[in-house]
Amino acid sequence: MSTEPTNTEPANTEPMSTEPTSTEQTAGVHPPQKILITGGAGFIGSTVASACLDAGYVPVILDNLSTGRREFTEGRTFYEGDIADAALLDRIFREHPDLAATVHCAALTVVPESVANPIRYYRENVTKTLELIEGLVRNGCHRLVFSSSASVYAAGATGEVDENAPIGPASPYARTKAVMEWILEDVARAGELQAIALRYFNPIGADPEFRTGNPNPQPTHVLGKMITAYEQDQPFHITGVDWPTRDGSAIRDYIHVWDLAEAHLAALRNFDAIVARHLVPGTQRSEVPYEVINLGTGDGTTVRELADAFQDAVPGELEVVTAPRRPGDVIGAYTGTAKARQLLGWTPKFTVSEAIRDALTWARVRAGLPPATSLAPPPPPRPPEATVDVLMPYYGDVGMMQEAVRSVLNQRDPHWRLTVVDDGAEPGVPEWFAGLVAEHGPEKIHYQRNETNLGITENFQKCLDLVTQPLVTMIGSDDRMLPNYIGTVRALMNTFPQASLTQPGVEIIDENGEVVDPWIDKVKRRVYAPRVHGAAVLGGESLAVSLLRGNWMYFPAICWRADIITEVGFNPRLRVVQDLALTLEWIRAGAQIVVSDTTCFQYRRHAVSVSSERAHTGTRFAEERAFFLDEAAKMDRLGWRKAARTARLHLSSRLHAATLLPGAARRGSSSGVRTLARYAFGPARRSGGSAR
Repeated sequence: MSTEPTNTEPANTEPMSTEPTSTEQTAGVHPPQKILITGGAGFIGSTVASACLDAGYVPVILDNLSTGRREFTEGRTFYEGDIADAALLDRIFREHPDLAATVHCAALTVVPESVANPIRYYRENVTKTLELIEGLVRNGCHRLVFSSSASVYAAGATGEVDENAPIGPASPYARTKAVMEWILEDVARAGELQAIALRYFNPIGADPEFRTGNPNPQPTHVLGKMITAYEQDQPFHITGVDWPTRDGSAIRDYIHVWDLAEAHLAALRNFDAIVARHLVPGTQRSEVPYEVINLGTGDGTTVRELADAFQDAVPGELEVVTAPRRPGDVIGAYTGTAKARQLLGWTPKFTVSEAIRDALTWARVRAGLPPATSLAPPPPPRPPEATVDVLMPYYGDVGMMQEAVRSVLNQRDPHWRLTVVDDGAEPGVPEWFAGLVAEHGPEKIHYQRNETNLGITENFQKCLDLVTQPLVTMIGSDDRMLPNYIGTVRALMNTFPQASLTQPGVEIIDENGEVVDPWIDKVKRRVYAPRVHGAAVLGGESLAVSLLRGNWMYFPAICWRADIITEVGFNPRLRVVQDLALTLEWIRAGAQIVVSDTTCFQYRRHAVSVSSERAHTGTRFAEERAFFLDEAAKMDRLGWRKAARTARLHLSSRLHAATLLPGAARRGSSSGVRTLARYAFGPARRSGGSAR
């Protein structure tokens, strides 16, 4: 096998400086430095090489062409050979002593083949990479960007994985990637190498200039099967439509290969700063100069969404049929991207439709056909992305409020705007928010403090008066969003346009921020809440009955359409059942709710709250009695007899009062005991009125 390089770079052979060309650049690898790209004739590696060229880097390619294409190396410095060939690697560094970093893309990647021949995969992907690492260390090239895989993760119940998710590779191919990551971390810990591992799932598309693309004419992933079905005029089968995803179909993480290439360049540019995050205090030495970063879309693509995107990109129709799950089918997974945004300053730019269009165009180019002549015209521009107005009526603990704010800042989906209306007088709070506004901009964060204390209901209403966006949520100043909250509720509201509000999955935390499962929430979940797998739209009398039996919703986690919540607003006479009153108002008007089991919010339950303090004295139940009897009358006028009977009975509220009797007795509150007993066991009547 020949190892002579093909070198068509400019005649200037002077060594290039390995220092950044501008003092304003971040510490890392910058143009016009040279980059060794192993596997640079393959799908990912060749695209990274193209991106390097376009950015001003000089790629030096090493590939044995076992799966790569020679034509992908044209016009580039290319060495044909094996990454484990020590003599060849030494020669490359003799001829290019100014190589500043290595991007390691060389690997065998076909999962079924790895199952059939695991020995070959461990030899090629692990043993030979060890030889490569030894050669890099020997030649003084200590920066390595490793093109890894998100298949190292064990997919969770929601399909989402971040860098802290459990490792559970399910195939020999995935295990080779996991083993290499562990090796790289150990080598970095020993101080011999610095490394960044980039994890991703399914790259699709092609170089936008169509210099390179996927060399496999029949990819084995879902998109490949979709293309085959379309070309052969056969139906495409979606197997499994009852997964807990936004539309019931399984989820994948498809990303345009050019976005991946740009992420590899971002890792090079920011390399030194990233691996220096773990410096030993008082030294310039990094304890573990190694980092793992996910690359993905942040919310994945369901199989239904992929089929819709495919239809946007092609003429004619793709027939789609659904079928039950098959043995071995899994929900799939997608990666969280907050860390990539933070460390790389990178987010994907291409849509899935654009990636499909480029993949189809590349297939025509590879076949020698004119590009894009038979593709569908571009779809019309999409409307602006809906932004969520995150409202926070604040009063109380500063630390918990700051936790709540940080949970908003940590959202993976950037389509949010935070408005905080401060009804307190805690020192330092305005200054803290001034710093956040300076950092994130007034278009993202708005803060104002009331001149006088308005109280709970009035401050809630003031927040509503400040709504400017089409979607609204009102987070408690002691609650926390999980990083997927904004993406989840936006997807639900987009998928179910008939719904006026959405209730996603919620977990409970205590005053210390620990996840707990109090009895009251167990009862909500097991007795009152509807059984939902994935997402379901509810409405009408049956929904009203469900909520009147026991309010299973968590108001701070609800996302509303702005025109719905702002039209009604808050009832100034209510304090305890404000959220239920607002929701029932719209159910009577015909509104529907989409309920999802995707957990994306943490609701804090305190041992003592306004409602619980009023509960032990029995005063909260006076409000509840009046509310339920008013609701019964309204349901009667609407002809919803079952809902009216449920409101009059208000059984869960009575049971709640009964459970508080021992506590009232221990507190020595005789009036509280009498009030609670009358409410729990007496007839449903208004104070001073007749039984109903």
